[in-house]
Amino acid sequence: MGMGRYPDKTIAELFASNRPYFDQVLYKNVKFRHDYAQAFQRWANEQIDLDGNNGKLSLNRVLMAVEAIGQDRTRELFLKLIKALNEEWPNRKLPEDLDYKTTLGSGGYFERLEGYGPQQKQVQLFWKRIALPELWEE
Repeated sequence: MGMGRYPDKTIAELFASNRPYFDQVLYKNVKFRHDYAQAFQRWANEQIDLDGNNGKLSLNRVLMAVEAIGQDRTRELFLKLIKALNEEWPNRKLPEDLDYKTTLGSGGYFERLEGYGPQQKQVQLFWKRIALPELWEE
């Protein structure tokens, strides 16, 4: 990294050893923010490729993201998604009380929403964005 208090440490080592300082450097230093964004994007691409699922996410990665975000926040975001999908496809409405856990399934596979083809794709995109958030640079 070559800067700050820890010139010999990599981004990952700084993140693991001194998180408050990492956040401070990330906030104040444009070059570091850019390097971190590139490293994060490489990591995200590797995570998709790890499973060999042709670009599909692992269910475990989604569950880990849900745990990090919190079930209440995940449920809130999922209900907003259902409301938006029902407005977009009024003739094929998803149940308003659909719980996000029913779309996750078990055994490492996502559960299919039978009869809701277009909505299924949007739900899977929702889980991808939860599990692998994009990092925006200013």
